[in-house]
Amino acid sequence: MNLELEEAKRQLDRIKANGNRKNTEFTVAFCGVFSSGKSSLLNALLNYEEFQLPIGSFPITKLVTRIRYGKNPGFYLYIHNEGQRVQISREEFELLVVGKKQPPEGCKEIVLTIPAEILKSGAVFLDTPGFLDEMGGELEAVSRQAVMQSDLAVFCASAAQLGNQFEKEYIEELEQSIGNYCMIVSHMDCCNTEEDRQDILAKAEKLMTGKGGGILGSLPDGNCFFTITAGTNKMLGGFGTYICYILENNSLKEGLKASTSKKIREFQKRELAEKIGTELRACEAELTDLTDRHDKIVSEQRMTQGLKRVEAQQKQESKFALYESDMVHLANLIEKDLQYLKEKEIIDEFAVKARNYICERMFPMAKKVDKELFQEESPEELYLFFRKTIESFEIPAPKRTAVKNRGMLGRALLTAVNFAFLDFEVDDGYDYEYRDYHVPAVNAFRKELMPKLTEGLKRKTGSFYRIPEIEPESGLEHVIREQKKLISEWKTLLKECMREPEVQQDKETGKKKGILFLTAQGISGRLKGRPQSVRPDDVLLVGRAAECGICFPNDAKGVSREHLSIQLTKFGWTVKDLDSSYGTYSANGVRLLPGTEWKLHNGDRIYLGTRENYLTITIS
Repeated sequence: MNLELEEAKRQLDRIKANGNRKNTEFTVAFCGVFSSGKSSLLNALLNYEEFQLPIGSFPITKLVTRIRYGKNPGFYLYIHNEGQRVQISREEFELLVVGKKQPPEGCKEIVLTIPAEILKSGAVFLDTPGFLDEMGGELEAVSRQAVMQSDLAVFCASAAQLGNQFEKEYIEELEQSIGNYCMIVSHMDCCNTEEDRQDILAKAEKLMTGKGGGILGSLPDGNCFFTITAGTNKMLGGFGTYICYILENNSLKEGLKASTSKKIREFQKRELAEKIGTELRACEAELTDLTDRHDKIVSEQRMTQGLKRVEAQQKQESKFALYESDMVHLANLIEKDLQYLKEKEIIDEFAVKARNYICERMFPMAKKVDKELFQEESPEELYLFFRKTIESFEIPAPKRTAVKNRGMLGRALLTAVNFAFLDFEVDDGYDYEYRDYHVPAVNAFRKELMPKLTEGLKRKTGSFYRIPEIEPESGLEHVIREQKKLISEWKTLLKECMREPEVQQDKETGKKKGILFLTAQGISGRLKGRPQSVRPDDVLLVGRAAECGICFPNDAKGVSREHLSIQLTKFGWTVKDLDSSYGTYSANGVRLLPGTEWKLHNGDRIYLGTRENYLTITIS
């Protein structure tokens, strides 16, 4: 498999850990195709004449360079595998950056510390290798990873190549992955005419329309792209003011860090979910294949067992037919034996001798069957059954029958003789004989004993030829169980990956955490056109009073001294009119009741008295 389950779990844990990691630094990644002016732009922003990042018209940067504030210039190697930071010389730094010296194994990043004013606020700049490099995408992968670890991305594009397919795709990737980014169009001095310049601006605007994130879009003029010139006298074209404003505004940086971190986490989870989905589909396909193979093997085994049972039944019937024929023959002999006892006029010992004859005929038969079926083992199962059955069989005793009626004269004469010479006995007029007394024994033998013996013989034969009912096994049962378990674990991981994180709330107040940004129309001074942040624990007052967080001019029409307040409640971000003279209105003209909280949504516009003074809301 391309992605093992345990590795996927570790990736998800890393994504969650990155989302929970607290970092006071604000990281800005500068990325783009090679020779798009990234290093030149950084040199202009850092404005540190004693040291300049190497620049050129071909791919220069080979490693990610992390630039931090330091009182003195310092150069370090950061080895990820060992977590070490090794100091190096300036010469070594320059050789490593341009790829003239190979870095140690595990080193993907160089750390540079310089006393640049722009970095004093805790900002960190990342200079990344250019995309579309000649190393088969290896440096590009390093750059993409660095961007995914930043709080804000600056995408640099050259005016000479603006709008190519790669830039379109990467801007879309930035939109999906990091969210908060802007674009720099460098080398604007290559435009020979004003028409060329306007064409570049139109391309840039088309690329960045609706892009760059809601927070950045609410900054001055709503721009997310800037144009700069090349050369030693680089003109930053407003980007310097833009980036400095962001780095100096702690609330804005906090909002950017939170929204970027969330965006990256969601993007990484989506990517991981796609990989998990691929693995899950592969596992399910493999399970289907295993199940089909299992069913086929089991079906073949069932068919084989069925054929064996049919064959065994045929053998049983054939063998039983032979034994049954022997039993019929023995029954005929036994009938002759009983006939012989009658001819010999054996009466008193008839039952005993008849039983002996039956035993002498049947026992050898039973022993023969036992031996033939079980050969050496000879458990004498049938013999013992025959013996028990025959011993419990009651043979009818001989009975006399009347054979002749003598008449009245004969009975009188015989009675006189009895009185004279014998004990007194009245003659009933009949003579008695033991005639055909073996017939009841034969009938009882055939109708009672023989069926029992035959049934025992049939069971004995059937037990020998019976095919035991064994549940067919393919040998794949364990593999299928493990595969189902693996699929279940993949599904659980996918569900965990797709689950939306719970909205964090303050334990005491129950308020949802977040940051609100608003831009005020109608004010002047430093905050004009710039977003003002409201932290979860703050209450922002808006009005003409000096103590208001957003203070309108004294001559602002329709604005009271303390006009409204904005704060985070258990219902979310809300605005409340403070009994203003001219009222507070929503975008559709509804006047807010004084003292009543009105829930705010991202993109709302709140008017203060007139249409000239309003607040635009952005919620992070």
